[in-house]
Amino acid sequence: MARRWKADAKALPARLATPGFRADFEGKACDRDGALYPWSRLGDKQGAEFRTEWDKIAAARAKSREAIRRHNAGRLAKVWDLTGPDFDGWIVRGANVSVKPSAAGAFSLPPSGPAIAAIYPAGVYTHLLSNKHNGVITSPRFRIDTDHISMRLLGGNLSFAQLIIENYAVPRGGIYGLRFAPKKDEMGWWTWDATFWKGFTGYIEFATHDDVTHFALDDDSNRQAVKPSRPRDGRSWIGASAVAFHDAKGSPKEEWSPVDAVLEGGAPASFPDLTARYARLVESAVDAWTSGSITGEQARWLDSLMKSGVLSNNSPEAETALAEYRRLEAEVPTPRRAPAVLEEGGAAQRLLIRGNHKSPGPEVPRRYLEAFGGPLYDDPKTARLRLADAVADPSNPLTARVMVNRVWRYMFGAGLVRSVDNFGKLGDPPSHPELLDWLADRFMRDGWSIKAMVRMVANSRAYRLSSVASSEAAARDPLNRLLSHAEVKRLEAEAIRDSILAVSGQLDPAMYGESVDTYYAHDTGKTKGDKPKGPLDGKGRRSVYLEVRRNVTNPFLEVFDLPKASTTRGERDLTNVPAQSLAFLNSPFVIDQAAKWAKSLEGDSRERIGAMFLRALGRQPDANERDRANGFLAVLREEHGSAKDAEDVAWRDFAQALFNLKEFVYIR
Repeated sequence: MARRWKADAKALPARLATPGFRADFEGKACDRDGALYPWSRLGDKQGAEFRTEWDKIAAARAKSREAIRRHNAGRLAKVWDLTGPDFDGWIVRGANVSVKPSAAGAFSLPPSGPAIAAIYPAGVYTHLLSNKHNGVITSPRFRIDTDHISMRLLGGNLSFAQLIIENYAVPRGGIYGLRFAPKKDEMGWWTWDATFWKGFTGYIEFATHDDVTHFALDDDSNRQAVKPSRPRDGRSWIGASAVAFHDAKGSPKEEWSPVDAVLEGGAPASFPDLTARYARLVESAVDAWTSGSITGEQARWLDSLMKSGVLSNNSPEAETALAEYRRLEAEVPTPRRAPAVLEEGGAAQRLLIRGNHKSPGPEVPRRYLEAFGGPLYDDPKTARLRLADAVADPSNPLTARVMVNRVWRYMFGAGLVRSVDNFGKLGDPPSHPELLDWLADRFMRDGWSIKAMVRMVANSRAYRLSSVASSEAAARDPLNRLLSHAEVKRLEAEAIRDSILAVSGQLDPAMYGESVDTYYAHDTGKTKGDKPKGPLDGKGRRSVYLEVRRNVTNPFLEVFDLPKASTTRGERDLTNVPAQSLAFLNSPFVIDQAAKWAKSLEGDSRERIGAMFLRALGRQPDANERDRANGFLAVLREEHGSAKDAEDVAWRDFAQALFNLKEFVYIR
């Protein structure tokens, strides 16, 4: 290509002087910052008129550059130059991301079409060998102390730059706007408003679409009428050369443009002198490119002329090599990606005084529990591994004690340590400390198998006791700390919903598959961006397959103490409140399932009542319950007598009444 461009340079003065060239390129030369702008304005000028027009162009550009310098003065005071030593602390991942910045003149080859996609200034890039080679470029952690952070970058195919605050890698769209997808294959500035995050620590991540932390479209893409779809061929690329920190609003601006190369060196004597200058500039840039001494400005100069078509973007001499490259590049498989944790630049975090993120205290060094003499983790690349080893160490019974206590709590209704989430000084002491230790030891010896622990406990005499307490036990141990009888337990929210579906005959027992969209109590989601509401019955799927989102939950499950998805809980609340009975009476889901159950009934009233008790409660009704059921049905028939489907509605209401029995939601 260099030889082809040297030939183009020699022919360039003649081409620039031909009417045909002007007709082809005059439209592309309207950009005042473009390389061809002086040529487009001076082609028909001679003598004094030529010099006057040149002076106008030069003066306008000088004025523009001075305004840009003043604009940038408040935005480029603190800059990370990613083309030099400032990049040494950054972390790179990917097959084609160099640990050192690339020099100016690097280029990328497209999989089809022109020979060269672009020629780049110095920077860090993910795609110089192939844009199938994805990558991640991560900055060191830093404290945010300016209102704005700007980046000079390029990219395409849904690569992203994102600012990750306090290790919280979420999409950060909407009101936060800390994600940006560059859409041009040439360097440009983009700015984040970081005012809200001042005082926090964060880091910058540049990543291709298959490796970005939590893929999501940025605000610009979301505003498009037709949103871009995520590529499936693995092709994506990103590059960067600088990061600037500033308080002034607005992004920095490029101070040098291709037109400056033409304007430097004073006014040419004539139009032929101007066209000769274009040729010399091309030859000089090509010579610097081949010798490895090309500057960033020369690289941009060649790139602009190549993309505008002034310089050829094909070469007979390069066709064979280019075809072989494309054949080999096409054979590169698109890698499959899976989320993982990389321990790289971890840092000690500050103690948040009384849990207030705006009141950071001293740094807490990374280590295991200090009370147990845990050593400091000095090497940030092994800290998480050492912590995991300490947590799971066979000589450390604490983890196993917490785990078996949670298993015990879910099986017995209360843990041996009642404060399931607190084994510390302020927590409850264990009712059976020797048993807790024995279970922990057994758990570890069984290979940390929860299934083995559940099987062993379920086969124990204590677990198989009746829930009916003797008079002596009720007097001596009213809280049942001595396990003299079983606890009466209420079903959890998901089990209540699944039981309703099972009793009505609508439960789909199929395993696996995609989650089902949430059913809202209102017509739309709680936020503007929520998806349409899902089906009332969740397609009959078990509750474990219902979608759970932080700000969108199933209203029926919420009533029965489904925990909020925004926090972790070792123990759920188990309440018995009027709202639960009201949910059984008014929930569209319960009414719908009761109607479907009623329609599936067969036989006379006696057979139906017996079958319904057996299906819902696991037993036949006694004589008193059967009489009360018949009386209730008689009242319902009278109440709905004028309705066309009065009989079906009566049985629906009776089915709903069975759902509302305490025996349906409590295990004895």
